[in-house]
Amino acid sequence: MIENIVRRAKKLAVKREIGDKGRGLRSEDLIESIRQEFRENETCRTRPTPTTGLASRVRKASASSSSAR
Repeated sequence: MIENIVRRAKKLAVKREIGDKGRGLRSEDLIESIRQEFRENETCRTRPTPTTGLASRVRKASASSSSAR
């Protein structure tokens, strides 16, 4: 997670420098990167994983096929 935050902050600093709005990594870059990272992780955490549904369907299918024998 820390690596992602630093990567985002560096990207923001580079974009700002390209736009001639200042040089170097600023605390605002880090703060915005932390917010973005937590937002992204929050949305990932609340969504169920697609494989969870698939695994339960496979278990149900194998259970029903073994009971049919």
